[in-house]
Amino acid sequence: MLDVLYSFLALYFVDMVNMDPGGAAMAISVWTVVGLAGDFLLIPLLERVKGLDYLRVSVALELILYPAFLLVEPLWL
Repeated sequence: MLDVLYSFLALYFVDMVNMDPGGAAMAISVWTVVGLAGDFLLIPLLERVKGLDYLRVSVALELILYPAFLLVEPLWL
C-alpha cells in the first residue's frame, strides 16, 4: 500500500494541496529521508525488544491514534 501512496504523493501535493512542483519535490525528499531514518532506527530497537512485543504495542497505538486522527478537525497551516 505504501508504494502506491508514494507514487501518487507528488501528484497529490501538486493537484490537491496546490503546491508548486519544487515544494512537492521537497515534500517527497523529506518523506524519503524520514522513512529511511525510521528504518535504520528500527534495527537497534528490534535487537533489544522482541518483535512480537513491538508489534503488539504498535498495533495498540494504531488502534488509538488512527480513530483519533479521523475524528480531529483538519488543521490549516
